[in-house]
Amino acid sequence: YEDGELVRWSFGGEARERTVLGRVPVIAAWPPLSWSADGRRFAAGSRYGGAAVWEVATGQRLASFDVPLDAASLDAPVLSPGGDLLALTDREREELVLVDLAEGETALRLPGAKSFPAGVAFSPDGTQIAYGAGHRLLVTDVATGEQIAALEGHPQDQVISRVIWSPDGNALVSASGQTGHDTTLAPLVLWQRDDRGAWAEVFRTETTRAGYDCCVPLALFNPAGDLVAMEAFPSFEARGFKVVVYDLEASEVILRLSEHKLEAWVSDEVLLVSEAQRWTWLVCWNVRTGESTVSSRHARNDSVYAPGGQVYARPNAQDPYYSRGVQVQPWDAAGAMARDIYDGDVLRVL
Repeated sequence: YEDGELVRWSFGGEARERTVLGRVPVIAAWPPLSWSADGRRFAAGSRYGGAAVWEVATGQRLASFDVPLDAASLDAPVLSPGGDLLALTDREREELVLVDLAEGETALRLPGAKSFPAGVAFSPDGTQIAYGAGHRLLVTDVATGEQIAALEGHPQDQVISRVIWSPDGNALVSASGQTGHDTTLAPLVLWQRDDRGAWAEVFRTETTRAGYDCCVPLALFNPAGDLVAMEAFPSFEARGFKVVVYDLEASEVILRLSEHKLEAWVSDEVLLVSEAQRWTWLVCWNVRTGESTVSSRHARNDSVYAPGGQVYARPNAQDPYYSRGVQVQPWDAAGAMARDIYDGDVLRVL
């Protein structure tokens, strides 16, 4: 079978017995990928269970957690920024397992883990990890396993679906959703740490896309980490889209854009958004001055923006090679800067 299972069928007699002979490991990187900060390594789940870590330069597997061994329930791999720790969620035991990749041993087991795959994230400096424990968000010290905070602000019938850290590690955005329902109205909660180290909710929006596990930038911190742009989408209609920009230093909302969607930060003050209706033009918006520049390019849901937002990549859209390759182009000009054509279809650009 495609999942590596080997089966013998006795089809000649009345019993028609089916005997499982065994299973061979099937390792196939399945999006989303989790990268180390320097791009040397990435981790991914297998299409059929388990997970692995790869070295980018050599293409070799550094570590694997194959099925059907005791790793069968381990999934949602997340690499630490330094690439030395791997977090895996044990669904059966509801534990977050931290593996030391250099030693090949389990470093920590953290209790209560129950979240969507994107509901686990290391802090930018790698010293802390935030993960969903049902509707609660737990922040834990990676070195000691000590719980730093247990943040409650999501509905009790939902689980944490997304965790997004600010660049300085002093703020978080968490989202929640209902398992099996990716269009449930749910909050995006902004948490901030004060000078004493205490975490508290400072702002929230609501969206029907909080349960999406990929391809939707629910919240984006600017490079300086003092501003955060958050999606507000309370009704599943294009006119309901809104971008809200919150100033963490001033503790206030400085911009609300109706009928726009988040794309990327171009700089500390310029946000790239797209119109939610009509022709979905890409727009650069200065959140401080209100000045905007409209591009001749359209937004696409499968586009990925480079840091700075000036360049984005997406699966090739040119016939006869549609989705067979990758094209890279600037946000404000027609024509691709680069295009590669491959024999196979592109699953996702990351």
